[in-house]
Amino acid sequence: MNLPFSVTAYTSGHSGVNKNYDVETNILFANISEIQERVLGIIIVQIVGSVEAIDGAQQYFTKHGVGYTEMGL
Repeated sequence: MNLPFSVTAYTSGHSGVNKNYDVETNILFANISEIQERVLGIIIVQIVGSVEAIDGAQQYFTKHGVGYTEMGL
């Protein structure tokens, strides 16, 4: 299964998702902007793996306070 996500926060510290779950992540797009004196970073990440592995990765993101939105194809 291949699901693209828009992830609102993703740091190198969260690379553990690849180690802890049988998924591959690919950064498709990244942008950092300053809006009203606040920094906003948006990263679109492709997550490839089984449904169960992707579910685990989503739980990992939620547990670590990483906001994400699943994007339809």
